Amino acid sequence: MRLLTFTIVYFFSQLFISIGAVVNGDDSTSNTFPVNLDWRTRGVIAPIYSQGQSPYVAAITMVETIESLYAIETGNLTRGSVARVIDCCPKFIVDFECIVRLGGICRDSDYPTARGTCEPNACVPFATFEKLIVFRGLDDEQLVPLIQNATLLVSVDAASIRFMEYQNGIFQDQTCSSTTIDHLLQLVGYGQSETGEPFWIAKNSWGESWGDNGYIRILRGKNICGIATQSIVRLVIGL
Repeated sequence: MRLLTFTIVYFFSQLFISIGAVVNGDDSTSNTFPVNLDWRTRGVIAPIYSQGQSPYVAAITMVETIESLYAIETGNLTRGSVARVIDCCPKFIVDFECIVRLGGICRDSDYPTARGTCEPNACVPFATFEKLIVFRGLDDEQLVPLIQNATLLVSVDAASIRFMEYQNGIFQDQTCSSTTIDHLLQLVGYGQSETGEPFWIAKNSWGESWGDNGYIRILRGKNICGIATQSIVRLVIGL
């Protein structure tokens, strides 16, 4: 079994269960990185998920981030089963330890719908991880090195009307909270506008009709809606 390292960023600092060490400190940004990076162009991002009225955004974004890493490493994009995580893990928190206990994530085709009860042996996992390290105290510019090798999972305050009604352009509402967070996104890249404004590219789970075909560009460098204030998690995954 090969091992690879990737990084997941998540917040919900009072609502997650993690494994591994916690490291308080900063991360280096001294290296030179590309001006633009978009993992969507590399065929490693699954179609937009529509959670509807489902409150299980943690399950969705955990699975999406792991399946993207699997695609980056193997060249094969395989949609992971969100339903199995919903059935077998705590409903409303980011709990990577639960996924480890399950042996990893299964293919969506093997476990396409939630059954209301956990059936852990109903499918064979195709991707898992073995180690998790939490970093705290970074700003969003310090996320740039972390997204070079894989997508990230981030949390934001998405309760504002401006966020909910976002359609296009660079979202830069600084009235949203940087500490009260209520939603998770998959960070899939970054770039600069024609006028030089830096931004993040994030994948939401509210369907393709929301935002820019399901995505949002968020102003980078201002910690908009708390995109980079809580925890950064580095995982070692086994395939």
